[in-house]
Amino acid sequence: LTARAAEVLPDPALFHATLDDSLEHFLTTEKAVTLDSTLQSVARKLRMIGVDAVVAGETIRTEPTAKKWRRCERTNRVRIEASLIAQNLRDAALEGRVIVVLPNTRRSVAGAHYVLKEDTAADPERCFEELLDVLDLRGGVAEWGSRCGICNGDEWIPLTREEARGSVPDAVLDAVLDEPAFYRCGRCTQIFWPGAKYDDTMATLRGLALNRTHSLS
Repeated sequence: LTARAAEVLPDPALFHATLDDSLEHFLTTEKAVTLDSTLQSVARKLRMIGVDAVVAGETIRTEPTAKKWRRCERTNRVRIEASLIAQNLRDAALEGRVIVVLPNTRRSVAGAHYVLKEDTAADPERCFEELLDVLDLRGGVAEWGSRCGICNGDEWIPLTREEARGSVPDAVLDAVLDEPAFYRCGRCTQIFWPGAKYDDTMATLRGLALNRTHSLS
């Protein structure tokens, strides 16, 4: 039989003592949060306005796929590993991230954390707006760069139309004429391109984040 080493738990003194301490750290350093595993849609919205938003338990399939573009290669590349959730939340506390959980969570969360309101928790749009206020993000987005909505990466590799050929739909290749026309995430390798849907989504998210006069009732 192989002996199994006991898990070494981190010193609780390293965690932020209060939620106020955690939020102050967020505002004065890199804007980093870790969300509970069911809040992936909210995390994608935060990433698109430049917030470093990790989802507890989230893993990304990075193995090579067929060269031909396939629609399923986007959000279907993401999955939640239940065995990683508790460790990811503990790591988040040690890293000084703001931790966000649902009001009915049964998880034991180390350190200070924010619990979403009962009446917004089921709606990703309202959760996003609630966090804009809690994290004091309204009015502060301005020129932040967008992160990858799929994996949270922040390194973008510009591609010409020829470099993207075979990896995006032919119709998109023909429609996007600017150079560089496409951007590959340096972490998960997903390719993105401009378009009406993306522009509308970004305009809505940034519009909310830049609106200081709006607040949740």
